[in-house]
Amino acid sequence: MPAIQHKPTARLGWLGNTGAGLLLLGLSCSRSNGDSVPGANEPAAGAPSQQAPVQAPPVAAAPPSPANSPREQQPETGATPLSEAAVRSLLDGWIDVQNRGDFTAYEKLYAERFTGIKRSGERTRSFGRHDWMQDRASMFKRPMRVTASGVQLTVTPSLARVSFEQTWSSAKYRDVGPKELLIVAGAASPQIAREEMLASTLGSERPVTPQSRLRLVDGGFVLLSTEVQADWSRGPLRSVTRASEGVMQVVRDADESRLPSALVQRKGQALRVFDAGGHACESRVAALAVRGGIVPHFAMGQAAEDGTAPSPEHLNEEVWALSEQKGRQLVGVLEPACDGLFALDANDVSPEVYPRAAVDGELKRSVVAAFRALPEYAAIQRRYVEETRTTTPWHEDPSRHLLDVWSFTPRTGQRLLVLTAEAGQYCGGFGGGANAVFAVDPSGKLSVLGVFEGEQFAPQSAFDLDGDGQLEILSGPEGLERERALLRRRGAKVVRDLLFSVPFLDCPC
Repeated sequence: MPAIQHKPTARLGWLGNTGAGLLLLGLSCSRSNGDSVPGANEPAAGAPSQQAPVQAPPVAAAPPSPANSPREQQPETGATPLSEAAVRSLLDGWIDVQNRGDFTAYEKLYAERFTGIKRSGERTRSFGRHDWMQDRASMFKRPMRVTASGVQLTVTPSLARVSFEQTWSSAKYRDVGPKELLIVAGAASPQIAREEMLASTLGSERPVTPQSRLRLVDGGFVLLSTEVQADWSRGPLRSVTRASEGVMQVVRDADESRLPSALVQRKGQALRVFDAGGHACESRVAALAVRGGIVPHFAMGQAAEDGTAPSPEHLNEEVWALSEQKGRQLVGVLEPACDGLFALDANDVSPEVYPRAAVDGELKRSVVAAFRALPEYAAIQRRYVEETRTTTPWHEDPSRHLLDVWSFTPRTGQRLLVLTAEAGQYCGGFGGGANAVFAVDPSGKLSVLGVFEGEQFAPQSAFDLDGDGQLEILSGPEGLERERALLRRRGAKVVRDLLFSVPFLDCPC
């Protein structure tokens, strides 16, 4: 989990007394404090799609936003409620102005309070509005081609989520991947409050997620499927009080008549739930439910101008609607509600579980030295020098820096070390992070197995589920989207398989 904590008072206490409504009234990304979050580098994009791209007819660009700085601007009054037609028109115009190279029109589509996150391959970087526009202005100097396919919309009167597969190409660059826009209601027309490239695949390469016996456990639920159909649930929504910090979650009973039979058969199944130390708890799937969750936009805690706040039931409906895109899972309700990280079938062979141990002293110094010798470290260092005009090692940036080394030592086989480092403030200033996995041979020699640029990993436990003699490492929750991931061997390298995440709708800057 990144060390950066978001503390906007506007969205606290949603599970407590009254709850709060999604009343943005033209609000976009802004914070009342100086909190910052992770990011890193390069053009934006997403993953290939078999669907036809959206053909974008020219539309009139939105008028300029007020010139106030993000910290000074007050919420607009009299905002026009969002509609699906208006949101689609904004998306069409956004694609069109990029393909026409009209930067002036492009800039007018963005709210004054805006945050952008772009990814290019493994590289990530976060921007406020000013720096985003500076970065994009250079891209508009060359012809580009932008298409969007598989568009999905979730529209409420004041906030909309738009997700799609983007393909971005120029004469010398191409990437594809999922992108999300967060749209807010403005006084005259909708505007983009946040834009994020969720993943970037360069060229035609696509990531592969392996099958696993592993079932994640989260807040008293076991995750059974992340591929949820719209008609899989029924009945009233209920708040989840054990959700992770900063996450809003609701559940609805599963409609078993509409579930695939293989999933219905999970009901009543006996499980063994493991914590980080390998201690097991016997449990079973007492009921099936569909859970929806988001990391909310900070304005979801605000009341209307007359001081009234929506009911908890209304807020639950908002969370449910906004979780529709990649925020829902079929879950099993555990009885008893064992706390743990993962579960296996009760009749499955229990693995040896190795908890993480902190590394210090001479070994830590050796790992840090090996980390600094990596080309990935050097690339971040060059960017750090360019942006800060200092020669301090980037992982020791005086404004903020974090570095940990964790060890996983099996009874037999290779010992693994995971170094996680992050530094800087991001959001218009320097921000960088990288994670490296090393193997240690009996003589103490280190060999690098994988390097991953971006937010800090949070490795928890290691085990050998596939019986190949190599450890897999379960990591998370980590990053803005509370990701859970599995680090595993593929040949001579370690790869990272994303297992679970929560849609992040807040403003990281």
